[in-house]
Amino acid sequence: MKKIIIPILSLLFLSTCSEYLDEVSKTDLTAGLIYSTEEGLESAVVGLYNLERDYYTHHPEGRHAFSIMLGTDISVYRTSGDDGAAYYDANMNPTNWTVNSIWRHYYKIVDRANSVIKNVQDVSMSEDKRNQLLAEAKIFRAHSYFHLYRLYENIYVTEEPWTDVDINISPSSKVEIFNLIRKDLDFAIDHLAWIPKQSGRYNQATARHLRADLALWEKDYIEAEKQALTVINEGPHNLLNEVQNVFEPNDLDHPESLHIVHFNITEPGNERKFHRFPLLFMPRYDMVNGLQSSLEYGGLAWGRAYPNNYVLSLYDTADQRYKHWYQVTFLYNDPDGLPAGKEIGDTVEVSPASFFMQLHPGSRKYIDHSRSLSSLASYKDIIVYRLAQTHLFAAEALMRQGKESEALKYINPLRERAGVPNLTELNQDILLEVHARELAIEGHRWYMLKRLGILVERVREYGGEADKPNHRINIKPYHIRKPIPQTEVELIKGYPQNEGYQAIGN
Repeated sequence: MKKIIIPILSLLFLSTCSEYLDEVSKTDLTAGLIYSTEEGLESAVVGLYNLERDYYTHHPEGRHAFSIMLGTDISVYRTSGDDGAAYYDANMNPTNWTVNSIWRHYYKIVDRANSVIKNVQDVSMSEDKRNQLLAEAKIFRAHSYFHLYRLYENIYVTEEPWTDVDINISPSSKVEIFNLIRKDLDFAIDHLAWIPKQSGRYNQATARHLRADLALWEKDYIEAEKQALTVINEGPHNLLNEVQNVFEPNDLDHPESLHIVHFNITEPGNERKFHRFPLLFMPRYDMVNGLQSSLEYGGLAWGRAYPNNYVLSLYDTADQRYKHWYQVTFLYNDPDGLPAGKEIGDTVEVSPASFFMQLHPGSRKYIDHSRSLSSLASYKDIIVYRLAQTHLFAAEALMRQGKESEALKYINPLRERAGVPNLTELNQDILLEVHARELAIEGHRWYMLKRLGILVERVREYGGEADKPNHRINIKPYHIRKPIPQTEVELIKGYPQNEGYQAIGN
């Protein structure tokens, strides 16, 4: 296969690391030195974390909103530079920027991880250190292949770094893909500590969490139960007592977080390592007469995507998650722009047209209270995985085995802290509602619906809104897979395109 990612010499860790990953970047090292010394290999692993952070910083909006919302049954895409990624329209094709960039991103991580794994055996160091570096590289590889499979399915896995030489390859089988992911995660479980030496690095809890997720895809509910319950019962993590604390601070390295991506402006070189999530998921409320930009509402916002009426309808009025994780009511706060007859503190009333264009509901999960009113940049941490999802893994695994009463033991703590009554029964439909209430706008919904084989039917029934039904109308059965980038199909002669997608120009 011709080189499809950046050559090894252009190592990603030329940018500096955050204070949480404080090894010094080796900007003056050759690839040979990097992979031939313990210090160099440590820097290469740190570079993987920098590359992971780049996923959220590389593009101001397209990849962000796509990766979180993906056109599910609980969301609406208002607009962005890449509507096709969520609308399932003609822009969702083999040249689509977002699906191309995500493919390149994860294969880049795979290449760097493979380089560490291949070279670490030849470098003198303690076995504990060697296994630590191997475990981190392997969980990066497993995580990347897992994402690639779930999005594209038709992928190729290798344990070797890419070369510049043309080779003949074909898609790997699901068995081959899952076997490699499973092997990597099992190694990581055996060699990662529960508490990493630095905040933001992978740990045993995350490895077990991902292993439980993989087991659910394999319908191995006994293994999923085992891994999820080990995280819950034996690990150092716990659910926070109050829902408002899950996303409220900027430093989200708290006991409920299993894996976070750190952002930190104070470290030299990190000024451009920011994201724009606060802008993407809050509406353009300041365009409404009588409303001005406010830190209470998250400051400057673009309103690219938002939770739909379906997901909002799932919450009881007393549910603290509805109160703290969403912005559905706005109060007049601009004395100079008040409409006639309105006073400061009155509830803003809008027509359906202006509701769609400006004042749709917003997600407060990414609000950054440290931003200035006009700032485009956020340095708030992003939670990738948290223990609440592990609880849902455990509940589903138990439910699939017919252990309903046991399953409820892992769902009801989420309801108790939200201030709503416990559930007394559980089935797939109820589980889907529980999942939506707890994890909406965190990037997990599309994958779950696909795993259960109900993505298309759910999007057709609930996706978007009545006045914004693009999701419902456009989605076809083949949309459960994203198109293979056309550049890859052209580079790798004979590599098959996913069903339903026509190569541009053919």
